[in-house]
Amino acid sequence: LNKKGEIVNRVIPLENFFKGPGKTVLESKEILTNVIVPKPKGNTGSAFKKIARVKLDISKISCAVFLERDERIIKEIRIAIGAAAATPIRAYQIEKALEGEEYDLNNLQNKLALIERDISPITDVRSTAVYRKEVAPVLLRDTLELAWKRAGGEVQI
Repeated sequence: LNKKGEIVNRVIPLENFFKGPGKTVLESKEILTNVIVPKPKGNTGSAFKKIARVKLDISKISCAVFLERDERIIKEIRIAIGAAAATPIRAYQIEKALEGEEYDLNNLQNKLALIERDISPITDVRSTAVYRKEVAPVLLRDTLELAWKRAGGEVQI
């Protein structure tokens, strides 16, 4: 509500929404009413995975991947990591490293390790920073593989 009591809508890019652990840019009388997600094109897939003690638990670390493929090429990719920094983060460096590359998990393994440059995990009650850094490339690999499969690509064994 503005000063006149009128309802005001505002659009906030996701990158600007989170301010810290448990903190967002929402003001005291604001509520989130809508999330706008663009309609995906063909040959796209997405996946979300997390590591937690039990399925319903808050994650120790999580990963979301969206990709578009062109035959065996990763045409476009977006990666978000949760519980590996003060706020959920986009993994821009690893996105740049993977975009335009042929999908071959064995050859991409070295690039997946670059995820450590995008994250800055802490030690807290759920996990240690060392553990989060160690599992981040593995979690990214598994999530990437599932997104690739959902985009209609062949998965390597």
